[in-house]
Amino acid sequence: MLNAEVATAAGLLDQDDDSPKISISTRIGRIKGSLVRATTTLVAEDGDSVEFDSTVFVSREWFQQSVIGYSGLLERIRFAIVPGSNSFIFGAF
Repeated sequence: MLNAEVATAAGLLDQDDDSPKISISTRIGRIKGSLVRATTTLVAEDGDSVEFDSTVFVSREWFQQSVIGYSGLLERIRFAIVPGSNSFIFGAF
C-alpha cells in the first residue's frame, strides 16, 4: 500500500490500464484505489538489494505511511526482524 506521493513519483497512479478498482477498510476509514503491478526493490545497506514483481495498492486518498504487507509480498521472500538492533534482514529464496 503506497503513500499517494510515492505512488505518484513512481508513475503508478496515472496508469491508464484496466487495473482492478477496489475499496479497502483502514484504521482511518474506507479508501478507494487500484491494484497495479510494479517492480519493488528492497534496498540493502549491507549486501545485495532484492528486486521482484509485486502487486501494490495505490490511491490518491492514501497520505499515511506506505505499508508492506505479509500476504502477497513478505510471504514471498526470506526475512527476519532483529529487535535488538531494529534491523530487517531479507533475501531471495
